[in-house]
Amino acid sequence: MAHTKASLRFSLWADAGLLTELQEIRAQSEYTGIQSDSVNRLQTKQLAEHAANIKALEVSGHSVDVSAMAPQSNVANCETKQPVLPFA
Repeated sequence: MAHTKASLRFSLWADAGLLTELQEIRAQSEYTGIQSDSVNRLQTKQLAEHAANIKALEVSGHSVDVSAMAPQSNVANCETKQPVLPFA
């Protein structure tokens, strides 16, 4: 009977150890999930910021193109309005 009690105590101790290990694994899993969610939110925010920056650069580039066209148009108008003088 002593052997059975010792065996039972060991079994209970082993079960308690397994339960502790299981709790630790669950805690790590929960912590990892929280970290993953945090990284996901951060990356989503950064992606939205990058998309907004790209859009702003595209709009800015378009306005630069339009601004560059105005002086070229003015030069073309001046050239057509002023006659070319022959060299003497």
